[in-house]
Amino acid sequence: MKEQASSILKILNCKKIDLHSLQRVTFNGIPDEIKGLRPLVWRVLLNYLPLDTSKWDEYLEISRDTYEIWRQELIVKPTIKAE
Repeated sequence: MKEQASSILKILNCKKIDLHSLQRVTFNGIPDEIKGLRPLVWRVLLNYLPLDTSKWDEYLEISRDTYEIWRQELIVKPTIKAE
């Protein structure tokens, strides 16, 4: 499993991720040895994060801002009464 985790990290540390290689290495599972590796790999595999790792921070910031806007618009606070 350490070899698999090492292979995954090597792929993720590239400027542009080779999706085919990542799919091949993770086909039989993602090891739990490194905390946070599984969610990161799934975000890439599901195309939530771009393959260009230099854009991750910007993309996550935009996603968090969008979520906060939606949360503010959709969640009705109990203290506010409908007009």
